[in-house]
Amino acid sequence: MVSNWSNTPTYQALIPWLKEVGSNAFVRTSNADGLFLASGWPEEQLSTPQGSYAYLQCLNNCRVDAVVPSAPLVTAAIPFIDPVSQKLTDSSKIPVCRFCRSKMGICVRAGSWFNAAPYKDGEAKWKAWKSRITKENRKLVILELGVGMNTPGVLRWPNEDLVERSHGTVKLIRIGMGPEAMVPWEQEDSGLSTFIQGDVQRAIPLLLDDVRE
Repeated sequence: MVSNWSNTPTYQALIPWLKEVGSNAFVRTSNADGLFLASGWPEEQLSTPQGSYAYLQCLNNCRVDAVVPSAPLVTAAIPFIDPVSQKLTDSSKIPVCRFCRSKMGICVRAGSWFNAAPYKDGEAKWKAWKSRITKENRKLVILELGVGMNTPGVLRWPNEDLVERSHGTVKLIRIGMGPEAMVPWEQEDSGLSTFIQGDVQRAIPLLLDDVRE
């Protein structure tokens, strides 16, 4: 279960460094596992526009409030999971929408039925933070970790666009594997963006050591 996942070395290295930056750091992630919160990162500095395992939603998306916390339902179902077959032995523990009785599923961006309502507050906080940084004319570095091309319009392209429109005050460091690690060549040539080809778990400690030095 996600609630039992231990802190990974990547989070153990990244979170303390982010906390040193304080209110001038913000996390916007496509990870739905909740590990930023579980690792101690404050919710007021976090946005998860791709969703979260913490919620279940009506797969018919019948109404905006057809969303419930997943943890109580999972806890209620666990005693009825056969340890060998891993099948749920009590069908009454299968969650259904309280409004339309449709099936429910994890509230993540997996299709056109995605209900983004639980995540609007996080996105509003992100926009307010970004606006503050811009108005204060601060220099900003986007540290982009393992963002691929499955849904580039959520994180990847907005990050590149923010760099492009910043007149040099925003720069991008992209860490990833293969072609997806590449940055726009014109941004790289102008010194606005760069990339690191490598595993995020190995790259983060090395990068942060250089930053602290």
